[in-house]
Amino acid sequence: HIQKIVSIDPAPQAKFVFFTIGALVAFKRSVTITASYVTDSGAPRIASCTIELPLTLFCTPCAPSKTSHYKITLDTNKPPLPLVELFPDFVEGDEAPANAIGFHFQSNVQVTLLASKNSQRYRLQSD
Repeated sequence: HIQKIVSIDPAPQAKFVFFTIGALVAFKRSVTITASYVTDSGAPRIASCTIELPLTLFCTPCAPSKTSHYKITLDTNKPPLPLVELFPDFVEGDEAPANAIGFHFQSNVQVTLLASKNSQRYRLQSD
């Protein structure tokens, strides 16, 4: 569907709404938007922009799980960052998770991320 956008603003803007359908698992959060247009002088142009969708579009915060069947440990060469810095969208008000945060995905999968207090490790776990 082609639609003509007429604007007196030198940089016209378009608003987009993103949402998920059903319990599908997204394999990436980035979206590329491409628009083709013709300038007033008749020259064809293409504009493209890549954005990262918020993680909260795909999952919601939940209580971290203490035990899980599947675990992946990531060793790093630096101390773990505070999880509140890595996932600011998952902290409400002054509530700051100490070293664990839970994600409940729309596919009904729960994942817990733990940051070690004493070593340079992160652990992802899920059932």
